[in-house]
Amino acid sequence: MKTREERRAELKRLAASPNGGNKLYAILTQHSIHFEKLPIGTLMIEAILEHEYPPKKYPPESQSHEGRP
Repeated sequence: MKTREERRAELKRLAASPNGGNKLYAILTQHSIHFEKLPIGTLMIEAILEHEYPPKKYPPESQSHEGRP
């Protein structure tokens, strides 16, 4: 699996190719990625990366079981 930075570089190359914006838009719509901003390459790349690499969610400390008997 590619890292987020490798995927970002791949998407930037795609955006720079002929009809790159259309190709990025196709990825967004194919995966039903919610996108409210204008279809600008950099913003589309960030939306795709957020979808493919969601932020890790850690449990709140109050729900942690560490230190309990």
